Amino acid sequence: MSLRTGQLLLILVAAVLAACAKRSEPAPAPLGQLRYEPIAIGSFSDGPNVSWGTFAFDLNESGAVTGSSWGRAFLWTEETGLEDLGGLPGAEGSYAHGINDSGQVVGGSGERAFLWSAAGGMRDLGALPGMVSEALAINAAGEIVGYNSSEGLARATRWKAGGEMADMGFFGAAHDVSDSGAIVGEIHVQPLPRRAFLWTEKGGVKQLDDLPGGEESGVANAINNKGQAVGESVVGEAAVAGAPGATTTLSHAVLWTPGSAAKDLGVLPDAAGPLIQSAAYDINDLGRVVGDSSSGGLIHAFVWDARNGMADLNDLVDWPQTAAPPPELMGATAINNKGEILVYARDGAAHSAYLLRPKSEE
Repeated sequence: MSLRTGQLLLILVAAVLAACAKRSEPAPAPLGQLRYEPIAIGSFSDGPNVSWGTFAFDLNESGAVTGSSWGRAFLWTEETGLEDLGGLPGAEGSYAHGINDSGQVVGGSGERAFLWSAAGGMRDLGALPGMVSEALAINAAGEIVGYNSSEGLARATRWKAGGEMADMGFFGAAHDVSDSGAIVGEIHVQPLPRRAFLWTEKGGVKQLDDLPGGEESGVANAINNKGQAVGESVVGEAAVAGAPGATTTLSHAVLWTPGSAAKDLGVLPDAAGPLIQSAAYDINDLGRVVGDSSSGGLIHAFVWDARNGMADLNDLVDWPQTAAPPPELMGATAINNKGEILVYARDGAAHSAYLLRPKSEE
């Protein structure tokens, strides 16, 4: 066998193996074919704020969930159930907003941001002089972002992994931080209400593009580890029902991808017409987005991806067969790389939280 013949055979074998491997990989399931198993997060019943119910705000890759139930921060896993994280000394109530894969949790208690860990409990992250602080997200390295506020004005804030706090230099709030340290959030620029931003150590702060059609206003709520960010952007105005001459601004969920224009993710269709607003709250590393879409008093949770567009999560959940009607899923707050989704629902007069677990591989 000549060297050239041997090389050709190796190339052919490699091509066949690659084709077989490609055929063996399952194609992403269309959103309309995806089904989810709902897992109830549970609830406290004796917290200081009895008008809210339970909200889950973030989850990590192992499926650990954090949020607030009746005004008390919690950590939840399927094995252990709800764990009350307590509060800072002298504070009434606590709210947990973010969790990383190490199980570190961040949020606010009383007037201070906190960092919680299983080993160290709840730690006060401090605040800028004369201000109230809140932590909203934490990455794998332990870097934390949030804001400090006073008299209606907020300052975007970040905490280094060791806990050192730094004012980011502008009014607004930092909502999320990727594992590489990229930060997104909102800048408050007068007279305009707010602008979405991206901050990196190398490039500093950059305002993100708005969707066409509306005033320059938007907010970035989350960023994944590929640099894609999601949030909402104003696209126009609509008349207010029952108020002749009055209008309200309309926002749509938006996706920012590096090197591309801002993408309008649209709204959910509705039997009585389109749900005229939407907002995106999280995006995983596969580019799948979750959020809510609303019109008047109607609000539904959605999941979106580039292949399938937007789908109503209420249509994709297999609820247990009971006499009671299933809860109405109003918003989706987080999604991990396994495709697990956090939602909040209306159960009677209160709110409840669920983890939606895909029933088939995506």
